Amino acid sequence: MSENFSFNKPDLEDEEIIEYINKRENITTIAFVSPYSGIPHMCPVWGIFHRGRYFFQSDDYLAKTKSIEKGNDKIGISVTDPSQYPDYSENEIPYISFGGKALIRRKNEFEEFEEILMIIFLKYFLDKKTREKVFKFVMEEVKTRVLIEVIPEWIKARKIPLSEDS
Repeated sequence: MSENFSFNKPDLEDEEIIEYINKRENITTIAFVSPYSGIPHMCPVWGIFHRGRYFFQSDDYLAKTKSIEKGNDKIGISVTDPSQYPDYSENEIPYISFGGKALIRRKNEFEEFEEILMIIFLKYFLDKKTREKVFKFVMEEVKTRVLIEVIPEWIKARKIPLSEDS
């Protein structure tokens, strides 16, 4: 997927979708097939949409990583803004779902690893000192950390329609 990927949604601009996905407050949940039971599995992740791809962090021994390694490389992603639930306002995005092929990106094999990990940490760690401490720990101490790159293949996104009396 190129950086010029377009979501091709007539009522939303690509920038609106990316901004929504990257809002700190939103909850992002991924779905994948368990490598152990074959049963669908879901879990929340910390991630960002960056350069036409979605990235989240994991450890190489966790089920989501093992699933990809075993060939179950399709992942579904749902992003929801809990502050709007259940009273979505007109002309707001209630949720975005998308999915695609997942790739495992390791520290020593992926040139953008540090840059993308720091962007994720910038999103979630507001305190610079904490962010730098965690980043240093991950880069120097944690040998199991990986990034999962999802190349989008489909998306479902829309706004709540305006009412007739607007």
